[in-house]
Amino acid sequence: MVSVLNYGYLERIIWEPSEMAIGRNLNDKLRDALLFMQAETPGLMGAVLVSSSGLTIVSTLPNTIEADVVAAMTASLLALGDRTAQELWQGKSDQVMIKGEKGTFTLVEKVNSQVAIVILASVQAKLGLVLMNMLRTSLAVAKIIEEALQAYPSSLTQKPSPATIHRFRRRSVG
Repeated sequence: MVSVLNYGYLERIIWEPSEMAIGRNLNDKLRDALLFMQAETPGLMGAVLVSSSGLTIVSTLPNTIEADVVAAMTASLLALGDRTAQELWQGKSDQVMIKGEKGTFTLVEKVNSQVAIVILASVQAKLGLVLMNMLRTSLAVAKIIEEALQAYPSSLTQKPSPATIHRFRRRSVG
């Protein structure tokens, strides 16, 4: 397997079946990828992975920012970006950027059709470095998700059986 990342610790988490990966769950791996991006990108204030339906998957945003609100707005933002790009004959959008009047900016990049990464950067952040590290992290997150789907294909992609749904409903009601 050829690694597209030359990224130290992050590369070991994703590409090597080492002792670091044993016993680690999907959330931990995704959070580590976001934290590593933050550590390697001066001026990056936080990041969040969101689903296409607007739900928070993992967040490293500061406590003053509600990740669930950001996730919900991101789903709308991506839909608007796609619609705008299609109207301008550009295909689907891969990335949306918002620059605020205070100089901070928010970048949203699609990891795949179901997941997007959102970052919040300060005025001091170098846009080129942010974009490069965001792309690397996006590739890493896609790889982590792909490996999880390969390891547990039925539990992540199949609908639960009617018996499972019935047991869950009984447990949650009673």
